[in-house]
Amino acid sequence: MLLKLLTLLTLVFTGASIKRSTPVYAATGTVTEKTIYIDLSSNEELKGNTPYLKYTKDNKATNVALVADADDVYHTETAIPLEVLNKESNSFEIRCSTSFKSEQISNSSLKNGNYNYLLMSETSDVDGYGWYGPRTSEKLGATYKTQRIWLNNAENSKINLIGYEYNNTFVITDFLSITNSYNNTEYHYVDIPFTVSTIHFMDMSEYIINTDYSISLSYGVCYMLTNSNINPTIVDGANSSILSLVVESYLTYGKNDSNGCTESTVKNLFDTWFKNKSATSDDLKNAKIQDYTGYAANGNSYEGLEKNASFSINEKWNTMCSQVGIDPKTGQKRKIGFNFLSSDLAKFAVVVGGTFVVFTLLYFVLRYLKKKFAKE
Repeated sequence: MLLKLLTLLTLVFTGASIKRSTPVYAATGTVTEKTIYIDLSSNEELKGNTPYLKYTKDNKATNVALVADADDVYHTETAIPLEVLNKESNSFEIRCSTSFKSEQISNSSLKNGNYNYLLMSETSDVDGYGWYGPRTSEKLGATYKTQRIWLNNAENSKINLIGYEYNNTFVITDFLSITNSYNNTEYHYVDIPFTVSTIHFMDMSEYIINTDYSISLSYGVCYMLTNSNINPTIVDGANSSILSLVVESYLTYGKNDSNGCTESTVKNLFDTWFKNKSATSDDLKNAKIQDYTGYAANGNSYEGLEKNASFSINEKWNTMCSQVGIDPKTGQKRKIGFNFLSSDLAKFAVVVGGTFVVFTLLYFVLRYLKKKFAKE
């Protein structure tokens, strides 16, 4: 059992990168230009009549041809520089060969990294902004290259997707879900690269982004939408099925806050998931997860390892807590003192120490008496 505990490990990223043409990122990860997608399906005046986009920058007008894609969606033949999108005074219009033109188009949405699409109305204004690009249904899984994001859907929020920037790409993916049998609360979760630190909780209707909550990640938590804000929340009554999904996504010997065993992350895991759990001790001992072995033999690295061993939630959680000196039952830092004195080893040490003191005192008393009687 001890050997099993000491060889616990975790987490493997099998996902391929999602390819798309825009936006283009510089080496720093900043957007430098963007292809704009314009949906003309509702506007009979514009589609089919050689539409183009006109923008004005520094009082100079530039016309950009629109190239037809599928379903009356067009894209700009050349990408639009971000410096054009960032300045509100730079104006946009959609025009065509019939001299029809749209109203002025706002830059406020299009300058954001996850907006590159607009839907024209039947008349001359814009019905909505959003993202026109690939979505992935590929599930990365709990691996050494991923972190797991959680959302409590207790209020039946309309958040249905998560977006993030990775490898010069804005990636959109959907959630998996599980219902906690303790209170029938639904939880959404998804695995994303462990290096991502900013995500978007999103509600989309086809290409239109209805809501977009951009947050900087905290680790070891579960998020919840409340009063139009996304914040970490405490999970009430987590059962063993949910707790197994939680602990399987952390590396026993990992050094990153996002998916490793750091003190702050493990403390958050306790406060969020374990403090108010409904799972019993037997539940934690009986529920199993798959995990890594061979970390030390692999040069203290997870690179190339695969999950090849089964451990209980109890074994995994106790080992995670031991890595950072946290009591798995209280979430508090372990203290040498009262906790030590309560152990069987400490009690034995006290008995031995007490016996030694008694015999030492007896030895000196006998010597004293011997010397005293010798003088007499």
